[in-house]
Amino acid sequence: MLMLGLIRPLHVLVLALIVLMLAVAVTFAMRDAKLRGKSPVAVILLVISVFPLGLAIWLVFRPEPVPDYTASERIRGA
Repeated sequence: MLMLGLIRPLHVLVLALIVLMLAVAVTFAMRDAKLRGKSPVAVILLVISVFPLGLAIWLVFRPEPVPDYTASERIRGA
């Protein structure tokens, strides 16, 4: 009977950790998609729909970052 008292808090802790990991993954994927010129909505749907495999798919197949021309122009003084 003592073990039954620990099951619910453990489940709540595990669920909270999964939700936290999902929130971090979605935030990272959204920012990364914007940096790479892709639709954040599509990437977030991928990450959420098959979490955590969706995040791994995004990390493997994500495109190169879009260059920031305004920063390079500021450095050159244009």
